[in-house]
Amino acid sequence: MNSKKKILNKDKLVKLLKEQKNKNKKIVLCHGVFDLVHLGHINHFKKAKELGDILIVSVTKDNFIKKGYGRPYFNHYQRIKYLENLEIIDYVYLCNSNSASESIKLIKPDFYVKGSEYKNKLDNTGRIYYEKSLVKKHKGKIFFTNEEIFSSSNILNKNFPIFNKDQSEFIDNLKKSFSFADILNILHKLKKLKILIIGECIIDRYNFGTAVGKSAKYPYLTFQSKYKNDYLGGSLAIARNLSSYVKNISVICSFNKKDMNYFSNKIESKNVKLINFNIKNNFDTMIKERFVDEASGYKIFGNYSSSKIQNDFFYKKLENYLNIKCSKFDLVIVSDYSHGLLNINSCKIICKKARFLGINCQLNSFNLGYHTVNNYKNYNLLVLNESELRQEFRDNSSEIEVLALKILKKNNIENIIVTKGSEGAILVTNENKQFKCPAFAKKIIDKVGAGDAILSLASVLKKIGSANENLVLFLSSIMSAKIIENYGNKETIQFEEMKRFLEYTLK
Repeated sequence: MNSKKKILNKDKLVKLLKEQKNKNKKIVLCHGVFDLVHLGHINHFKKAKELGDILIVSVTKDNFIKKGYGRPYFNHYQRIKYLENLEIIDYVYLCNSNSASESIKLIKPDFYVKGSEYKNKLDNTGRIYYEKSLVKKHKGKIFFTNEEIFSSSNILNKNFPIFNKDQSEFIDNLKKSFSFADILNILHKLKKLKILIIGECIIDRYNFGTAVGKSAKYPYLTFQSKYKNDYLGGSLAIARNLSSYVKNISVICSFNKKDMNYFSNKIESKNVKLINFNIKNNFDTMIKERFVDEASGYKIFGNYSSSKIQNDFFYKKLENYLNIKCSKFDLVIVSDYSHGLLNINSCKIICKKARFLGINCQLNSFNLGYHTVNNYKNYNLLVLNESELRQEFRDNSSEIEVLALKILKKNNIENIIVTKGSEGAILVTNENKQFKCPAFAKKIIDKVGAGDAILSLASVLKKIGSANENLVLFLSSIMSAKIIENYGNKETIQFEEMKRFLEYTLK
């Protein structure tokens, strides 16, 4: 390999391009994921290099790759290092966007080279149209090679299995009932639903820094803060999870009016209507702040701030809305954090009026010991984690399936999903039919939002009725897995990403 440094950052690449273009050198650009470099790629690079003097390969960064579970197989550092060692490639650039657009704008290539499959079929995302326009704008040409096509995804799926035995068996059984087209058709049906989400609006704030240690004079821990990130929590996280699946979403919440634009921008969807019942100008939106040691990723402690609503006028206004509007929605989803948004009478109205009702009653440090699911009766779906279910019965020894059936009968619920962490999730019906799904998270960074993710997709899938219990568990578990692999609700799996995941997984 040439001793020159091939992997360039943005500044070094700009400097290099200026020098080379001053020498009238022709610049050729190839772009892709290159998760597994094969003969097709090598021939592609050779053909590209024939078009000019300098061949630059830009590589998609990990966080922009939406090819589904376990992808990319190799992280972007491994992928660019491999390409660096190919003699035919002159320079490698790590692209910080979900397409080649950033690279094209930066490099302004004389030739942008893609494989023949993009000429014939284009790509599922349609990004090639924008890329072509950018190349033309910068007076370059797009060129399609005609080399033999191989699929890195197919090769990886066959030779580098990403699922363990339990996961593979579950997916294989699912394939017997549903094809990719079947599941896609089911997901498209969700768009027609009109749903109402009810629950506290929460800002999950993560304060990253260093745990310095115990104070020299006093018995407390000192923490050196470096930066903060805010993520949507509570009812707005549920809305964001579903915003690309459902076209008509309303959210009953309560927050300071000055935060309206902030929340609307964070949801990033016009499908979501926020219904703010807050009547107090001094009401503070609930903030749950966690202090995280940046080096280890461990949460050290938390600081929660909230304003209890507990206002008779507020509850009267809320109850009037629920009495009039609740039955007009196809589906109502309640995530009850017991922070004061819902009183007992509101719970009764929801259960009476909702045409289909999905509920998650979460335990947290604010409500431990007095929060209960027993405020809700006669509904369709309950989502709890194992500890929440055991807390309901003060029972730490009975089989979880026994407790699940017990609460179904007690509160006249049709279905319950109990999440069990690394053991996956179970769905039990009031007829005592039991279904189990393995966990799909590759790594657990943060469990915040896991229950809301399960509730989100499971509720809408149960409502339309086309998905059986195994498919409900599978799709909602995949959404949950995406969320817990990041802090807060930083990432969710939107419709197009879910579509691509299913396409690759069900091949």
